[in-house]
Amino acid sequence: MSTYQSCSALTSVTLSESMTSIVSYMFYGCDALTSFSVPNFVASIETGAFRECTSLTSITIPNSVTSIGGSVFKGCTSLTSITIPNSVTEIGYWAFQGCSALTSVTLSNSVREIKKETFKGCSSLSSVVVPNSVWKIEEEAFSGCSALESVTIPGSVWEIETGAFLGCTSLKTLILEDEDDAPPYELSLGVHTSENIASAHGLFADCPIENLYLGRYIAYNDFRGTSADNPLYHY
Repeated sequence: MSTYQSCSALTSVTLSESMTSIVSYMFYGCDALTSFSVPNFVASIETGAFRECTSLTSITIPNSVTSIGGSVFKGCTSLTSITIPNSVTEIGYWAFQGCSALTSVTLSNSVREIKKETFKGCSSLSSVVVPNSVWKIEEEAFSGCSALESVTIPGSVWEIETGAFLGCTSLKTLILEDEDDAPPYELSLGVHTSENIASAHGLFADCPIENLYLGRYIAYNDFRGTSADNPLYHY
């Protein structure tokens, strides 16, 4: 348990310059904290540091931060927007899960993976830009983002895991951009069937996709080392 966990009256924090990390669960459950500016001497924000700070509406992250741990903002139900600076190379699992007021997020262009359930249940998230640095979108990364209307997957992405956009019930436009490298890589979709891309094993289940652009070959990965041709590729 962290020293300040569940300090329900805590509204203001000043950190010493000797603190280079906001340690795990440091402010977990501090539900009177409304805003926080991470000092520019902090290099990492560790697991669950601001988890369930339910009144937190804004946070500023400086370029000194290189890593953000898992569940850091999980359950921060008042957080409306966030910018992750390009200095950040890793964002942990479940980082923004259940941030139901989050409407926009700017991701670092140094992040390589959008990890499992990072934005799961962010039901107000209407826009997100997947940076060209990303090569994998993990399981249920954006599941339950019911306000998300369009998604562009850059050519850098090689793999999208099962249920990544499950339950994105407003998603109408999906763009899978061309791969810049030659020869082009197949985009591996982590599903267990070779049915229609819009309904295959939860990958885009419940998404009313109307506009679809396929910029490259699609391979379905059934997790047993085999794949099937995508029936939409020939459209």
